[in-house]
Amino acid sequence: MQQLRMTSDLEDAINVAWNEAEELDCSFQELDDIDLVECREALHKRAKLIMSALHNYAFYSVRTD
Repeated sequence: MQQLRMTSDLEDAINVAWNEAEELDCSFQELDDIDLVECREALHKRAKLIMSALHNYAFYSVRTD
């Protein structure tokens, strides 16, 4: 596997993805089932932001738009 060189863009993408994933984790810990259903669209948006941030660096990626 080719080793990736840490560039500013890659570092920014990882930071964005990490922050969004951390917010998702907090949501899953703090919200009850009813709130999770009500927040479904926002949670889905966060997942798409993670995918979008890492899209250019993933060996396998899907469209996020």
